[in-house]
Amino acid sequence: MDVTKASVRVFISQTVNSLLVFLGFTYLARTEGANNIGIFFLFQSSLSILAIIADLGIRRAVEKRISEGDQPHRMFSAGLLVKLIPLALITLLIFIFKSQISIYIGADVALLLALAIIAQELFRLSLSTLRGELRVVTTSDIKILYHLTWIGGGILLTTLGYGIDSLMYTLVAGYLTLAIYSFWISDISFVMPTMSHIKSIFSYSKFNFATRLGGQFYNWVDIAIIGYFLTQSHVGAYEIAWKITVLSLLISKSIGTSIFPQISKWSNNQDNKRIQSLFRAAILPPLLLSIPLFVGSVILAEDILIIVYSPEFAIAAIPLIILSAEKVFQGVHTIVGRTLLAIDQPHLAARATILSLIVNVFLNIILIYWFGLLGAAIATGTASLMNVILHYHYLTKFIDFDIPRKNISYILSSSLFMGSIVFSIKMSITISSIPVLIGVITFGGIIYLIPLMFVPDIRSILFRATRSLV
Repeated sequence: MDVTKASVRVFISQTVNSLLVFLGFTYLARTEGANNIGIFFLFQSSLSILAIIADLGIRRAVEKRISEGDQPHRMFSAGLLVKLIPLALITLLIFIFKSQISIYIGADVALLLALAIIAQELFRLSLSTLRGELRVVTTSDIKILYHLTWIGGGILLTTLGYGIDSLMYTLVAGYLTLAIYSFWISDISFVMPTMSHIKSIFSYSKFNFATRLGGQFYNWVDIAIIGYFLTQSHVGAYEIAWKITVLSLLISKSIGTSIFPQISKWSNNQDNKRIQSLFRAAILPPLLLSIPLFVGSVILAEDILIIVYSPEFAIAAIPLIILSAEKVFQGVHTIVGRTLLAIDQPHLAARATILSLIVNVFLNIILIYWFGLLGAAIATGTASLMNVILHYHYLTKFIDFDIPRKNISYILSSSLFMGSIVFSIKMSITISSIPVLIGVITFGGIIYLIPLMFVPDIRSILFRATRSLV
């Protein structure tokens, strides 16, 4: 697999997906308001948290074992059978507590939540199977189809007056439809596994389950606790701020998705030199996007929320800035964490994730109670920084590499230069419309890139990505 080309293709897909989600929720937030969109986000938060329990790390274990190439059909089948147990239990719990769940979310959607978990897990298992076959680009294309089905259908139905619940129905429809398609195009078929295959899946998943508690789960913990202490409107504003900052993870997610099966294969062959080389090449590109977006958010956070959405979303302006800083840490963690998992060290990744998750939950409960949305952002940022430090510490035990500090300093300097120019523009003109805001952001991006074109390593990254794109 050509990792560079795959990363670029995945980046294109991630960009399209992120734009679909961003534009879709921008429209829905403007038309439905913070309260209604907050109801959907509580549904999505509940789905994501319960789905992690329903999965127990099995999907990543399936991807890992299939990528190793040792009896992939039986490994997939073992993962599918093991998955049925926690999935059935969590579905049963939803039926038992359906009244409490509906009250918490603010709509009678508990039964739909149970169906959504089943559909989501089938869909994501199908994508893990394809990635295990090193068909990373194919999964990216399928995700585009999924977001078109979900977001497009939801917007259509809400526009026709069916309410925010229609977005939940199209979410389930997208999962089910594309799960069927993904399994159909896969080369994997069901073959009755032995107990050794089941043990192999479980030996990896029991640690990977803990690592799944990181990443976006930090956000869903925020949303769940905000929904308990505050209102649906606060949930809507905070989640919109989160979705804006997630755009800075486009590169890191693309590279992380692409390098995992390749590093897994090299690790199985004990080809450590190639792993070290690939990791060093992968760690810098995520910072090319996350650092300047953080600097830009410091200057334009409130303008973005008020102009693009509405003044009621401005309560999340400072949290948006903090979450943008958190995405710098998260971008690095995506590469470090995926590498640690790919070299078959899930127990260390699990240890780091559990420790940072405990800190995250503890801080969220305290800080959201005292400081509201600001407390949620501080809690997540603190836990995310702790998570990446621990993962980095564990990874250095297996991989020798040097952090490209000089190139990172160039990115930071160029970002600060861009920030000073954008701040001067903001002081000189009134940013009161979306076209003007887009113009300022675009100009800032150009100002940011010009100095970096004189840095050989960074110029090489940009040119190589452009060639792969072409």
